[in-house]
Amino acid sequence: MSPPRTSFTGTVFPPGQTRQVVCDLYLRPEGLVAVPREGDELALPYDRLRLQRGGIDLTTIVCLGEPGDPAMSCTDRAFPEALAISGGRRVADALAGMRRQDTTRRGLKLGCLATALLLLIGLGVGGWLAVSHGSRMLVGAIPLSVDKTIGEQAIQTMDLGGPVVKTPEVERFVQAVVDRLDDQVVPPGADPADYAHAFTVRVVESDLINAFALPGGQIVVFTGLIKSASRAEQVAGVIGHEIAHVTKRHGVNGLIRAAGIAIAAQLVLGDVSGIAAVLGQGAMSAVLNGYSREQEREADQEGARIAAAAGFDPAGLAEFFIALKEQPGSEMPGILQVFSTHPDHDERIAAIRALGSTLTVAPGEDLSPLFLAAQDALGVRARSASAAAGTP
Repeated sequence: MSPPRTSFTGTVFPPGQTRQVVCDLYLRPEGLVAVPREGDELALPYDRLRLQRGGIDLTTIVCLGEPGDPAMSCTDRAFPEALAISGGRRVADALAGMRRQDTTRRGLKLGCLATALLLLIGLGVGGWLAVSHGSRMLVGAIPLSVDKTIGEQAIQTMDLGGPVVKTPEVERFVQAVVDRLDDQVVPPGADPADYAHAFTVRVVESDLINAFALPGGQIVVFTGLIKSASRAEQVAGVIGHEIAHVTKRHGVNGLIRAAGIAIAAQLVLGDVSGIAAVLGQGAMSAVLNGYSREQEREADQEGARIAAAAGFDPAGLAEFFIALKEQPGSEMPGILQVFSTHPDHDERIAAIRALGSTLTVAPGEDLSPLFLAAQDALGVRARSASAAAGTP
């Protein structure tokens, strides 16, 4: 009997990168090791290994770890058996569980796929109209747990454009804003179960004046937004807008449209195995770059409502767009251009102001001291004082 193979051809997402590269995969005693054709070797220990199916036909084995670990994948049909032998009991049990699920999944998926196709056909013969309305209807059938998994997978592979900031004053301010907004995400009369997202925030060092949010509640705020703001309400307005994209599930809607009906059918069943390959193609960045004007307007309106209910002046978001108008060419290379790709700032400013005049701002703690402390920690006022004094 020949010994099991220990080397395969596969792909790897190096930490902090959004593009997969071809590599040689080696099954070593301590874990998986990927050796790209160009670059350093990358290791993924077996004790941190999480396995998923991937690819359109679900024949790819996707190997994930913790945040900061590389993500590896292999389509070789001999890979699962070799991995089960090398990876130890826990990995072997995980692979056995995946095999048991395959039989059940096939039957369920066929029925769900047929239902989804009938749904889209029943919406009309217009192809784009059918996909657009069909995707919105399908999102309602997808469990919220899927949003969380998508966001967690995406944040592991996205290039955030800078290091994560661990400055206490900055973290304290941004977390206080998110906590206040999070308390108001459920609209009056709505079922709280439909809004059970868990928001996790990262502050990233970058001059980009922006923020973005992934499905499930992963929020990234760039220090450029905090530095450029003149008051806490502006930061709250932008974050509220991003939270609205999450609660309205715009990202999941876009992924369904990008990934196709087969993946959508899996997601309805809570099966996220097929989405790994889609995310690996940079689909999440494309989705966030491609929010429709309707979705942006909806996020503006819902973000303003959340902000007012949380005790923030909703005019802060309008002030952000006014400031953004003065930043032509402000871009986000390698990640997102969430706001700068939408040129209709005047329309949005007017709409937010009109809506704001109808909203009652709830009483709330003044976060100005936390905001100013965050700016001080980022050196905003120190630089301003130096510039005023003519110090180079």
